[in-house]
Amino acid sequence: FLLTTPAKNSQTIDSLLTENGTIFAPRTLGETERVTELKLIRKRLPLKKSILAGPFLVGPDDFRYSGETVLSIRPDSQVKSAINVAICRFSDKDDEWDWFDTVEHDGVYTAIINRNGVYALIIDKAPPIISSVSPRNSRRVKSKTPTLTATIEDKLSGIWVDTLFDIRLDGEWLIPEYDAEDHILRTKPNHPLKPGSHNLVITVRDNAGNKARRSVKFIVE
Repeated sequence: FLLTTPAKNSQTIDSLLTENGTIFAPRTLGETERVTELKLIRKRLPLKKSILAGPFLVGPDDFRYSGETVLSIRPDSQVKSAINVAICRFSDKDDEWDWFDTVEHDGVYTAIINRNGVYALIIDKAPPIISSVSPRNSRRVKSKTPTLTATIEDKLSGIWVDTLFDIRLDGEWLIPEYDAEDHILRTKPNHPLKPGSHNLVITVRDNAGNKARRSVKFIVE
């Protein structure tokens, strides 16, 4: 665990972590001051089995960094893939982990942070959750251009861009529209549908590369 903060002489100097969990950072040349405290916590948090290192309580809670601060964590064991591993901060309000843009180099993971809190290095192996698909399976609809919707959620790396969706109706690609705030995916057929059975397939990939797939068949009357 390493916290890097900007010194007043505009040089970035590594902080020093003492045995009692106190981090010191440069104040002036040859001097240091305490900037934060670090503790390995035992509190039960979501996704415990996905945590590779930590969780660490970086305090005090009200501390804000005046400049770009880099948090670096090296897991105890080597990780096969870096794309699905990131530094995360726990949100008490949402009771979930916030995924940070993380860079890996020589087994060390780094992310830019601007505040203290509970941090951990987490691996995302869970695919997105696809639910509430409409029309439902075997449902009969009267509209020849029904609105097709689904609820798409991902608890870690998230879904940030429309290119992570693939919607096929009878094998034909449809344009996805995703409301990230409400987690609703919407689309419509490219042309009026003929009466009969139609196959809707939704494939979603989160930012860690995990995929989920859901297929339903509905009937246009």
